[in-house]
Amino acid sequence: GGTWNLRDSTYMSFNGSTQYISMSENHIPLELDSFSFSAWIVQNDDAGDKVVYYNGDLGGTRTGWGVVVKQSGHGTYPNEFYLETSDGAGGRGSVYGGVPPSGTWSHIVATYDDSTTTTTLYLNGVKVVTDVGTCPVPGWAGDNSVRIGNIFTEGGANAGWYKGDIRDVRVYSNILTDAQVDLLYAGQWDGAPVGWWKLNEGTGGTVTNDGTMADGNGTAYSEDWVNPDYDIDGVL
Repeated sequence: GGTWNLRDSTYMSFNGSTQYISMSENHIPLELDSFSFSAWIVQNDDAGDKVVYYNGDLGGTRTGWGVVVKQSGHGTYPNEFYLETSDGAGGRGSVYGGVPPSGTWSHIVATYDDSTTTTTLYLNGVKVVTDVGTCPVPGWAGDNSVRIGNIFTEGGANAGWYKGDIRDVRVYSNILTDAQVDLLYAGQWDGAPVGWWKLNEGTGGTVTNDGTMADGNGTAYSEDWVNPDYDIDGVL
């Protein structure tokens, strides 16, 4: 009998109103025109748009890019996850990638190739969509705030509060292949992400960046760590 804690099963829960992680501003290694993003999430069909990750300046003319889960009441894309990019000159686009099932863990991946303006989205290891031209190449003027769980907007307000669970957030400076995404989903490959926030600390307000860039650690606000206990068969 007995139970034990499996460290890499630890994750952070977000209540949709007060909890988020900030990596501060202007991390040049994260201001990528071509990139790949990966995370494990649980989304709970919340009424608002839910930011998984965003790096950008939303004051005045938007810059940067982010991955978001659409609001449950949206007429066209309810609860779909999407990539949004903004070019800093008024151009902005979003590509949608399907609905992560409510209340259960899903793996989401977004890649963007600035040379062809190609967005590719994957859900649980499966390519969902490839789109050319909808998302402009990100611009990086201004102070670009890096967040998990919400977004920093004009006038110092927070918006896009995530409701659900997040773990293992990664940003790569290269475009992942289909095979790499499949291996990443299966837990058989890591590569060399620039930013890698495992969200497995389990306690405290510091979130460590285990990626290749220097610094990039985050501060969690009103943090809610979940440390599941498993029985001897590895079952919750």
